Amino acid sequence: MFVRRWMSSPAVTLPAETLIPDALRFMQGRRIRHVAIALPGDRTGIVTSNDLNRSLASGELYLGRGRRVLGDLLPEAPLSVYPDLPMERAVEVMLMNGVTGLPVAEGGRLLGLVTASDVFRAFTYVMGVCESGARLSLTALDRENLLEEIAERSRGLVIRSLVACPSPQGGLEVVMRVRGRKGASAA
Repeated sequence: MFVRRWMSSPAVTLPAETLIPDALRFMQGRRIRHVAIALPGDRTGIVTSNDLNRSLASGELYLGRGRRVLGDLLPEAPLSVYPDLPMERAVEVMLMNGVTGLPVAEGGRLLGLVTASDVFRAFTYVMGVCESGARLSLTALDRENLLEEIAERSRGLVIRSLVACPSPQGGLEVVMRVRGRKGASAA
């Protein structure tokens, strides 16, 4: 799973000179929580509606001579990720930096944004939530024959998704979305 597949594209972008109240109204009108900011030198930043609301609530609408603009909210070195980065690495960057979204750029070109909502979409897909069938959960020993054990315990079922992770009790917790027996016709 790579960022390219799950990012929101094209990204909604506003100029860095956009006034904060104008940007917030724009985002509310479009019902979006993240917007990319075009910066000089083919760089891109990102702000959230929470960032804008915090800025407005602080009462610091004016900075120096002029009113605050989106560019005032961005760090010196905004984060971004590449489209071919594994999704779990993008999530790690988001968690390590306390952000809910990242610009996705390649060769100085903004391709999209990857946000917490995109992560949720990817998670529900991997877990097979939208698939018909039943969810099975089992505990297995952490051994090299894990797939053989899963195949044996799910014999005759069609596995639509499969996730294994370490269990707090030891071994592995295996979660599968399965459909009825192989060869059985759907009613």
